[in-house]
Amino acid sequence: MVLGANDGIVATSGLVIGVAASGAGSGALLTAGMAGLAAGALSMAVGEYVSVSTQRDTEKALLRKDFTIDAYQVYEARVIGADCILLIAAALDDETLMDLALLAADLDLDVLVEVHDGDELERALEIPAPLIGINNRNLRSFEVSLETSVNLRRNVPAERLLVSESGIATREDVAHLRTAGIHAFLVGEAFMRATDPGSELQRLFDPA
Repeated sequence: MVLGANDGIVATSGLVIGVAASGAGSGALLTAGMAGLAAGALSMAVGEYVSVSTQRDTEKALLRKDFTIDAYQVYEARVIGADCILLIAAALDDETLMDLALLAADLDLDVLVEVHDGDELERALEIPAPLIGINNRNLRSFEVSLETSVNLRRNVPAERLLVSESGIATREDVAHLRTAGIHAFLVGEAFMRATDPGSELQRLFDPA
């Protein structure tokens, strides 16, 4: 499945996250638990066999948010019920990035290609995947700036769905990104820290 412009990336740090719509043309994020994913038993045997039991209480798409660096992880994502995988440009060379993206497509998995700067964005645009994630956190210095998404937005073609990732903590952050033409968001830490993640979701994305 290919996520549309009215879908919101719902995410948190961890293995699997969900995707949900939070209103017309807007995106919002929640944890896998909030998305209704209850992981059952996962057992991995030596060799080629993976046995997984999961319960999904949602029809929303699920993203496996992980450092995917090997084809085995792509097959594993398909087996455990993910609909989309994350490929981080900074962690992969061009050949591996393309190979994993094409393998995911063969397995009917969407791909969110994550970048942080202009050079990585150029590489990501060579990948035949409609989802481009811009990480506002520099993975080398861990500094966070929403201007990373704002500044790179103009270089993302209209046919790609841009997802702003990290550093989104207030309604003002969301409004700032929407003003820049960004309407899908990957939020993790804000929900992880919240006592009531559902209320935090409403606080960030529902109209005041």
